Amino acid sequence: MQSKAVEKCFAAQRKFLVITTKAKKPGSSTQLFVDLVAEMQTELTNVSNIRENNRHSALSNHLSTVSEGIPGLAWVTVEGKPAKYVREMLGAAQFFGNRVITSHKETCAIHTS
Repeated sequence: MQSKAVEKCFAAQRKFLVITTKAKKPGSSTQLFVDLVAEMQTELTNVSNIRENNRHSALSNHLSTVSEGIPGLAWVTVEGKPAKYVREMLGAAQFFGNRVITSHKETCAIHTS
């Protein structure tokens, strides 16, 4: 379910990048720019909503890992050099990813032995 939303996020970003490589990138305050990123924004929201709707799931940390990292795709909306923004999103995802690793440490050790 969340993986399909992530797939749609990447597809929307690809569409945005293909369009913007063929023409001058519109200013971020223009309606054209808003329209170009609208589909991606919708899918980013869907990824977060899936996490929110499954807070009590045994997989909540897994869902949080994805939903905390996926906003990194919004780097296309960041003016200048977006690397700092992307690093912040990576850090947020790693926080929950580390929780997943820690909570499954014993399970992983059993399967690797």
